This record gives sequence, C-alpha cells and structure tokens, in this order.
Amino acid sequence: MVGIGSSKSSVSSFKSNYYENSYCEILDVFNELHKKAIRLQKSNNRCKGENKGLESKVKQLEKENTSLKMSLEKLEKAEKDSRSKYDIGSLKCENCPRQLEKIDYLVKTLTKFTLGRSNLDVVLGSQRSVLNR
Repeated sequence: MVGIGSSKSSVSSFKSNYYENSYCEILDVFNELHKKAIRLQKSNNRCKGENKGLESKVKQLEKENTSLKMSLEKLEKAEKDSRSKYDIGSLKCENCPRQLEKIDYLVKTLTKFTLGRSNLDVVLGSQRSVLNR
C-alpha cells in the first residue's frame, strides 16, 4: 500500500507543477499585454491631444470661411448694385475707332522696326572686317 500513497503524492506534485507552469506562462502573457496596453494608452492620449488641436483649427477655419462667405456676398451685392447704377452695356465709346487706328499704326510700326532690325543684322553679318583680306 505504500505504492498507492506515493502515486497520489506524485500526481498531486505533477498537478502542482503543471498549475505553477501554467500560472507563470499566463502571468508572462499578462505582463506583456499590460506593457502593450500602457504603450497604446500613451499613444491614444497623444492622439487625443492632436485631435483637440485639430478640432480647434477646424473651428477657426470654419469661422474664417463664414466670414469670407459674408464678405463675398457683400462684394457680389455691391457689384450688382454698381452694375445696375451704371448700365455698362449701354455706354458707347466715342474714341474707340480712333484708338483702334492708333493701335493698328503702332503694330505696323513695331513690325517694320522688327523687320528692319533683322535686315540690319543680316547686312552686318555679311560685311567683312577691314583687317580681313
């Protein structure tokens, strides 16, 4: 009967070692997960801070956008009022034909000048120097 008692103690010793090993493994995994959780929490806190900064920037840009929209509406209204006040379509230019003639004259003069310069460059390029014989 001595054999039966010793087998019970070896079984209980085996179970004890098994549970200790399992407990150590579980504890190691828990510690690793805890470290990762702390890193994620720090990263999350940093992201929350960035998010708050970005939210305030968005609010500021929304206010600026609203202000610019109001300014644009005022300008459009002022433009509409000025167009109705001064009917631009009905105004006729009295000097337009004369101005168009001046523009044509200046364009022709500029063309002659450009052509004359290119001719002068050709003539100067074809001349020989006094020292060349």
